[in-house]
Amino acid sequence: MNKHELIFKIKEAFTSLNSDAPALDTAWVMGQVEEYVKSLQPAKEVIPLKWAEYIERRRDIGGKDDEIIYEASIYLEISFDDGSYDRFIKAVVNGYEVEPEKKYLLPIPSAFNDDINAGLHRYASRQTNGLPGDYWDTSEHIFKSEAQDKPNLFITQRQIDSAPDWVKALKPVGVKEDEGQY
Repeated sequence: MNKHELIFKIKEAFTSLNSDAPALDTAWVMGQVEEYVKSLQPAKEVIPLKWAEYIERRRDIGGKDDEIIYEASIYLEISFDDGSYDRFIKAVVNGYEVEPEKKYLLPIPSAFNDDINAGLHRYASRQTNGLPGDYWDTSEHIFKSEAQDKPNLFITQRQIDSAPDWVKALKPVGVKEDEGQY
């Protein structure tokens, strides 16, 4: 909706009034106006975490929007060709939401392929236990279908990148967070 359409809708709302309760009419019209104005606001752009961190870091040191946008092509992998630069500009100007990080399960290959262990796997898991730092461990043997119900086994790419080499050597399996399945 543009400015002219907004003005038309507001006039239309006022001309439709014909009751004996002007206070109620005014409240109704103001509610309509609020809805119309909200519809004019641009949608927030959904951006990667890396972009959001860059924007926040630059704003924390007093960076203005034009400076943040100008220097983004130097520090981030964005370009005019694929539309990512336009998305970045919209995120800086209109606000943004961070796209959720993809989550993975890290099944550990098993040396046993017998009927007893069929379908059972161990998974790499990150442990914190309230201690400073964290460490990596393996889960008990569980079925693949059970792993989807254990969010403590879900790992992000960022966690994999900072993990020990034995964890990085494992093949990640993507998790569909909305369904809780992989």
